[in-house]
Amino acid sequence: FSILKPGGKVFGRASAPFQKNLVPFLATYEKRKEEGMLWPGICTDMQQGWPTLHPYLPSFMHLLDVDVLSRTLKKVGFDIEDCSYTSIDHPDFKLDGREGVGFIAIKK
Repeated sequence: FSILKPGGKVFGRASAPFQKNLVPFLATYEKRKEEGMLWPGICTDMQQGWPTLHPYLPSFMHLLDVDVLSRTLKKVGFDIEDCSYTSIDHPDFKLDGREGVGFIAIKK
């Protein structure tokens, strides 16, 4: 945020919990979000908890959805130009088209 001039844009993409390989985590994510947890998508020791997951995932992941990402961008001072789900077209990850979250945010 601090390196952008007012009106400057930041573009990004994050992983969402809605992935085929993360189905075992979905209920946990949704429960955490429902309970108001600030960061419901923080996952540690992924290989320990979900040994059937894709072998190339890191042990720590911070998964985001459009609500959490939009809230956070707004909180730090960005206007949201776009924040929407993106698809990962790979059989190990493809679930329903919400596998990632892409965003464009503008510094106020």
